[in-house]
Amino acid sequence: MKSYDISRIGRNTVEVIKFCEDMTAQDVKVIIHTLGGIDITSSTGKMVITTLAAVQRTEMLEKQRIGIDRAKKEGKFKGKQQSQETIDKCKQALEVNGLSKEKAAKAAGIGIATLYRFLRS
Repeated sequence: MKSYDISRIGRNTVEVIKFCEDMTAQDVKVIIHTLGGIDITSSTGKMVITTLAAVQRTEMLEKQRIGIDRAKKEGKFKGKQQSQETIDKCKQALEVNGLSKEKAAKAAGIGIATLYRFLRS
């Protein structure tokens, strides 16, 4: 099997290693062209791919953070928005059922900080 980049094999180190093990079990050699044609199912290749997969994951997270920061500056990123149904469920748990804020948040499936943001607005 030929692959042109590690990112095409898995999203994280565990997935990449699992893929390599699966291919080795099936007697399939996987060669990554961007690594100079190294066979990642060999022992040396596994060592190299493990290291590079970890670095790749870190780089992906850094790019993601940069993108989110840019979108926030442009006012395009607001994070996960809760539905009105979730807000109503929390308010009902607090007012009608008399639950504590912590228990109401847990019942609605949100964090306590999110509940406090709802209550402030």
